[in-house]
Amino acid sequence: MFSDNGIIKKAQEAKDTWENAIQKENNELKELENEMNSHIWTQNGNKVTCSHCGLNYEIAKSTINYIAKLPQNNVKLLSDKSGYIENQTFLPEQDIIWVVLGISDEDKDGINESLLITTREPVNNVIFYGATGYLYGVDEINRICKELYSNDESVARSITIEDINNTLNYVPEGGVYTEDGAITWKTTGNFTTKVKTLNIWDNIKSSGTKTPDGINTEDALGEYELNGYSYGIKDEYLVSRSNPTDIRYPTTKIKNELELILGPQKNFEYWVASNGFYIAYNQLSFGISNVGKGWIANCGDLFSSVGNEQQIEGKLRPVVALKKVP
Repeated sequence: MFSDNGIIKKAQEAKDTWENAIQKENNELKELENEMNSHIWTQNGNKVTCSHCGLNYEIAKSTINYIAKLPQNNVKLLSDKSGYIENQTFLPEQDIIWVVLGISDEDKDGINESLLITTREPVNNVIFYGATGYLYGVDEINRICKELYSNDESVARSITIEDINNTLNYVPEGGVYTEDGAITWKTTGNFTTKVKTLNIWDNIKSSGTKTPDGINTEDALGEYELNGYSYGIKDEYLVSRSNPTDIRYPTTKIKNELELILGPQKNFEYWVASNGFYIAYNQLSFGISNVGKGWIANCGDLFSSVGNEQQIEGKLRPVVALKKVP
């Protein structure tokens, strides 16, 4: 005969076995549901298609009924993160239209599971100033986008220079610099060339060795890898400042995409979540990437190696990676 303790033990074991079986079945059903609801996106020109469920969208034209969740409190940008003299406060803008930007492999598993959407127009004006703006700006614009434009299922972030390059199908050549002021621009052909290896290095360090993080030495300045570049429209081609006669990127097939990125009248001005710097007038200019006046620039002018600081205003361009399409 079983003792009372034996009966209780057997009953508990049976209960545990049953609960484990139920949990296993629920996990399997959840995995099956996730698989059925997941997307596998492919892109052909400006068309994106899910091979899993047959959804079709057109980049820069198709709209998505995405609704952000209102934040519980006003979103703030403190002066010690922006460099601007005052704290800044933001609320989500209303009546936003969300447009397909592209596709993405957000979890880096080799499958484009996410549909990228962005606002038809930039939103929320933001001010950054000087070295502080350069050091914290990228993280802050991503945070502000996240807090203003996420919802329960999807997390917002800022647009990046890679998002823009992918949308326009543009491959940058490398960091840019000039040895004659700003008349003739050259490219390193890569993004790993250190400033101290350039012929212009002696002129740069003799002008000033300020760095945004305050490590103001020749060694520190010389270790920066030249990563700044910019490109825009010229004679129906996308060209960089260092290669203005380039005809590899005709704009005739990406007019809608260019309007989405640059604006209908090339009038959009907004921040891009990337840092960069370039060389001109014997100094390094550091800044946050931006779009403005018809140009896309992975660099800026918030701070320079001679110690100059500037204040720049720009809007935000939130991006949301949707794993489920509303």
